[in-house]
Amino acid sequence: MTEMPPGWAVATLPALVCADGLFVDGDWVESKDQDPSGEVRLIQLADVGDGRYTSKSNRFLTTASATNLDCTFLNPGDVLIARMPDPLGRACVFPGDSKRAVTVVDVAVFRSGKKGIDHRWLVHAINATQTRAMIETLASGTTRSRISRGNLATVKFPVPPLNEQSRIVEKLDAIFEQTRAARARLERLPGLLEKLKRSILAAAFRGDLTKDWRAAHPDVEPASVLLDRIRTERRHRWESALRAKGKAVDKEKYCEHAAADSDGLPYLPEGWSWAKLDQLCDVGTGATPKRGESHFWSGGTIPWVTSGATNAEFIDVATEFVTSHALEETNLTLFPSGTLLVAMYGEGQTRGRCAELTIASTTNQAVAALVTAMLPDSLKQVMKFVLWHRYEALRMAASGGVQPNLNLGIVRSIVIPVPPLDEQAILVDQLRRLSAGIDAMTFSIENTCLRVAAVEQAALAKAFRGELVPQDPTDEPASVLLDRIRAARAAEPDRPRRGRAASATPPTAAAPSSPGPNRGAADADPLDLIVATFQAAPRLPASAIVRATGLDPTTVKQALNTLVEAGQVRVEGQARATTYVWTA
Repeated sequence: MTEMPPGWAVATLPALVCADGLFVDGDWVESKDQDPSGEVRLIQLADVGDGRYTSKSNRFLTTASATNLDCTFLNPGDVLIARMPDPLGRACVFPGDSKRAVTVVDVAVFRSGKKGIDHRWLVHAINATQTRAMIETLASGTTRSRISRGNLATVKFPVPPLNEQSRIVEKLDAIFEQTRAARARLERLPGLLEKLKRSILAAAFRGDLTKDWRAAHPDVEPASVLLDRIRTERRHRWESALRAKGKAVDKEKYCEHAAADSDGLPYLPEGWSWAKLDQLCDVGTGATPKRGESHFWSGGTIPWVTSGATNAEFIDVATEFVTSHALEETNLTLFPSGTLLVAMYGEGQTRGRCAELTIASTTNQAVAALVTAMLPDSLKQVMKFVLWHRYEALRMAASGGVQPNLNLGIVRSIVIPVPPLDEQAILVDQLRRLSAGIDAMTFSIENTCLRVAAVEQAALAKAFRGELVPQDPTDEPASVLLDRIRAARAAEPDRPRRGRAASATPPTAAAPSSPGPNRGAADADPLDLIVATFQAAPRLPASAIVRATGLDPTTVKQALNTLVEAGQVRVEGQARATTYVWTA
């Protein structure tokens, strides 16, 4: 730690706890202990924001259950520290609740005491970048990191005099009030820009953006002529393909794609037409070759993409490749560059996304491929802009149960407005320029948000170097405060431990079959003790964990349930033959 200003001292969290204070974990409260109509609020990890209390959860238990579990009731002003991400170690001041409140075990509770430090200052200190970095180095866990209260207790803080703590808080609060207001305004802007983009697209496909151009060019070829030409060219390509295979055209039946029914559709400008996607181009899909067939995948060089790739505007690279055997023996199609891909299903916001291939690629069956290679580029761009504009409508058009999907029938029947060919280029150029302007504004907003965050962290860094507010030589040094806290705590008799683990009697030696750390329940976080035990012996029955850790059986069971839910431990066997296996 760098040299500190006069009057400052270094201390850990336990050293800041007065005789009437505490620094403890929250409580083990299982689902069976909870009651939606309970009188006690159960504060969750989600309620602990980065510097602010968010009050997102809705969990409760009865006063009787909280008393039976010997829970620690929170006081307004207590500091809550999240021992799990995200971010790890974030802290806030608990403002109080209309109900009495307790918190879960993965939230540490700090209360300095009536004559202790300023809790608002401590929250700033914990959330500072340098403290966050120290906490990260002390974290454990492979599936999901966490910091034990024992490790949290080793973090050292530069502690200013008590009066200076208040001055630091006042200055930081003034700065943060400004940055919060700026961030709130900035966070509204992307939504407004998205509305602007939707309004521009809607105006474009009503013909508003090119109204003046049409007035100056009244004699352009109408879209209906373009559609007739596309229909004729598709028929000719079909006939040529049959002849290339040596088949007689008059003995095969051509499937003519029906024109769009314009009844009920909005009015279009003179010269525009409605068209279904399958009137304009072939619409196909792909497949997923069997993973177990190595000759479909091993050494493959042919790109294969999934619906996840549609989250970008252009797809110019693949992360998976198939072989020529897969292309020949399965339902795969190699789609040319320029093909538009529409995600028919996928996780999160993927369904309904549209992207353009800039490489030749195969796809899986979750993607509809619009083969636009024979279309004018301006028409392909119009199709892409329309599909972007229809994103939300496409998602609503999906069918199915828990996870509704689009299908080829839905995609093929999508009706779009088609301007005359000459007007398409003008329209696309205007949309590109307007979209580029919106993208530039979005980028600027993102950079400004980063600068706002940097201002906050710079202020915190200055605060804990002693550079944010002036020192007052008349302030009582922090060392005097720490000595007073230490003396008062030493004069207090030891308080009995609380909670379910309080009745545990630590053994004097670990059982030979249980090589875990025999430190007893009072010395460490129960989860840390159990994890350390598993790292020494990854397959153990619960009874061996109880003997090795010195924890009571109820606490061990609760901790094991937490680890099982987190995917770090697997259960084998049943009832008395149950074995717990470390998997992280």
